[in-house]
Amino acid sequence: INRLREISGTDKVEWPMSERRTIRQILVAAEKVGQQRLEMEKQKAEAVRLKKLENIAQQQEQLWARIPSLIEQKKASTYDEALTILKDLRDLAVHQQHMTEFQDKLAAIRGQYPTSQGLNRRLKEAMLV
Repeated sequence: INRLREISGTDKVEWPMSERRTIRQILVAAEKVGQQRLEMEKQKAEAVRLKKLENIAQQQEQLWARIPSLIEQKKASTYDEALTILKDLRDLAVHQQHMTEFQDKLAAIRGQYPTSQGLNRRLKEAMLV
């Protein structure tokens, strides 16, 4: 440290007693900064979520139309892709307060594929039904 002081050309700095902070003050300030950072991160995450929901809302009809074609392929990967779309559509329905419409459309899809055990199991695991 002494060498750094020599290089920088400064002598030992003494803090006046009026400017010194206690450990408690430092901890309180650190907690406040941490809370502010968390709040900013939450706001950013919410903005990203709303942007995603806007994009989903624009493609909503295409996404609903795509689900049956994915299910008809009867592959685990396409079931998973259909579930991802359904989760996004559910989130949009919650945001727009259109859960009844979502549930009706989902019931119609399930009605088309009543014997698909893989699909029904995934829907239950994803808590969509």
